[in-house]
Amino acid sequence: ITNQDRTFNFKDGRLPFGMIVPIALTSTVIYRTIMLYQQNFEIDENLNYTYSGMNFGANFILSLDNVSSYSPNFEYNLDRYMQNCGFPLANKAGALSELRGSKDIFATLAKYTSTSRYVQQTDLGVGVGLMVVSCKTALEDLNQYYEQHKDEILRKNASMIGIDTGEAFTRYVNAANASALELLNISQGAAAAMKQAIGMNVMMASLKNGALGVGNGSLALAAYDAEQFQQYKSTGALSGEASSRTIPVLVGVGFALLFLLYPIIIFMAISMGNYRGIGVYFQLLIGINLIPLIYELLNFITTFYLQKKLGTVIVGQGFSYEVSTTLYSLTDNMIVAGNYLATATPLIAYAIVTGSAFALTSVFSH
Repeated sequence: ITNQDRTFNFKDGRLPFGMIVPIALTSTVIYRTIMLYQQNFEIDENLNYTYSGMNFGANFILSLDNVSSYSPNFEYNLDRYMQNCGFPLANKAGALSELRGSKDIFATLAKYTSTSRYVQQTDLGVGVGLMVVSCKTALEDLNQYYEQHKDEILRKNASMIGIDTGEAFTRYVNAANASALELLNISQGAAAAMKQAIGMNVMMASLKNGALGVGNGSLALAAYDAEQFQQYKSTGALSGEASSRTIPVLVGVGFALLFLLYPIIIFMAISMGNYRGIGVYFQLLIGINLIPLIYELLNFITTFYLQKKLGTVIVGQGFSYEVSTTLYSLTDNMIVAGNYLATATPLIAYAIVTGSAFALTSVFSH
């Protein structure tokens, strides 16, 4: 609702001149205002509302909690590696706390991985046949597979939100890189953040499976509780997102009603000599066109808040397992709050218009 093609053309011959002029003026002025606003505030252009969607940075971070490689062989091998190599060797070296706070889980694991310990793996390419390799070889194979398929993994995760082709996917990658850099301080961008997140998610699954395997019920329950808490947060985010999606529909309905009521309002104004209805018509028109600007303001405020808040949380640490719960909690709450505020944008817009009209009337009356 903020793209340039949404501004009405003065030459549109399908609508009455009296209707198209005010619509064209208000929509063009609001669009130009949004462009000036974006150019003069220091927010990455890939995180602008018109470019990648409201709260994209927060949505990208929250989506990391559910990312997957979408390769059963990769997930199986990484799980086997974590249970038989990663956790035992890191625990033996007293490095579990280092693993929790690591900016790069795979690099930390490589420090403690041994060539003299072995693990069963499957062929990453075809998934048939099991072989026994050293833990060092297993980790190297996993790293190599990810680097070779990272674009495909990014695309598959993007397709889960309906973006996997053409310009939309390019925008997704650009915006995700901006999010990783601006909000998570990961200079490598989206692919590195996703790799880190996949490592975290498999660590949680391996911890749960390993705890069950050795009969540690308390540890298994703790892992399950953490997983259920993440699902609860995702449900809250989904409900807020669903409510925000109704606004473009309401905007369309609002314009349709304005088109429908235009001849009726003009007829009543002329026949009854009362032009108050035309004033209300213009208020509604300006209110509808203000909605995109309010979206832009909300997007900027929430992104700015997250930059400052998450910057405080992860200073000196980067995106690690240790701070991931705090990151997900902050972004989840921000998304839900932002989406419900976005749902209220029609009321906010109309309040601004009517309040401005009252203020102008008061000024000119004196």
